[in-house]
Amino acid sequence: MKKGITILTMVMCTSNLFAQKWADNPANRFAVTVRIDSAIASEPQKMYMYSMVEREVQLHDSISFDSVHRVGTMHGTVPYEYNVNLLLQRRGPKCVPIVVKGGDSLSIHIGDEDDGFRLRYINKVEGSPSTLEMVTRQFAERIYQATWHAGDLQSH
Repeated sequence: MKKGITILTMVMCTSNLFAQKWADNPANRFAVTVRIDSAIASEPQKMYMYSMVEREVQLHDSISFDSVHRVGTMHGTVPYEYNVNLLLQRRGPKCVPIVVKGGDSLSIHIGDEDDGFRLRYINKVEGSPSTLEMVTRQFAERIYQATWHAGDLQSH
């Protein structure tokens, strides 16, 4: 039993050292500037930026928005190109996935038309070709699924 605990402790320490090594590297830092429209900013709220890194939820940063302050920048660190999510506290989409890597400085516009969605892929992004690729793939997948289901309905 003691041997198992020792091995588990060593694995946990090693994984924490690995996490610290990439987290402390300035080359792994990224920045996301977010601009939101007036209806979403009509009531004060926070936006959180988080991801699952090394099997742990990592809160990268948060910013506050209101009717006067509708633009803000958040910073984070990732070990390699990674999916990160933006979460609005009250109004707007509940989850906006983006793709970032160290050195990225991207900007995203969340419009009033994006309000009310649980998950929203937004193509108003600059500075992240990988995010635009993910959004394009998701839109194509939705069109394919709609076409597929329409074909199923016609055959019955």
